[in-house]
Amino acid sequence: MRIRKRYGFTLIELLVVIAIIAILAAILFPVFARAREKARQSSCVNNVKQIALAFHMYTQDHDETMPGYIIYTSTPTYRVYCRSTGNYLYWMDVLYPYVKNDQVYICPTVAQDVTPTWGGYGWNVYGAGYELNHPTNTGPIYEGITLSMVKRPAQLPFLSDCDTTAMRLDHPHDDDTVTWAKRHNKGDNFGFVDGHAKWVKYGNYHLLACNYDDIPTY
Repeated sequence: MRIRKRYGFTLIELLVVIAIIAILAAILFPVFARAREKARQSSCVNNVKQIALAFHMYTQDHDETMPGYIIYTSTPTYRVYCRSTGNYLYWMDVLYPYVKNDQVYICPTVAQDVTPTWGGYGWNVYGAGYELNHPTNTGPIYEGITLSMVKRPAQLPFLSDCDTTAMRLDHPHDDDTVTWAKRHNKGDNFGFVDGHAKWVKYGNYHLLACNYDDIPTY
């Protein structure tokens, strides 16, 4: 009777297999990560599109005046989105009747954080309005910017992915005044005054309009 010999892998063969697996993992894992982020990017731009639709519904109900970052009220008012009472409303509050969904305000990438402090979208205070009905300050960003005042509505963002709740930008590519998120494959999603939303690669922000009259404020 013949005895069959059983052969196993040699140490060198095992090391070669492990090395191949490690190389494949190093190549594929970043690809999978980018694919997941691409999916979140698409979901995020859909959020921005819904906010842009609500933005336009609001402006049509208010003589084509954009809502602004904050709207002061004469009496304490319950803030629907922020779940508190105060003498002002955030942009999220005034648009809430048109979206009626808190999740729209939360970027899917930011949602990965177990304790997100806010949704991850910043309001363009110089482009769409800052503190409306401010008791002491005057000027368009305090009194309300109308659609007719915007020189380049298709290039002026009113909202974007941002690491602050308000962009406060002097110019889109000025890193000293804006904390850009760059969370979606080295770019951000923008909602524009004309109603469309799209992803813009970081480095092309200088192609956007600066503010409502397209004049840098510095």
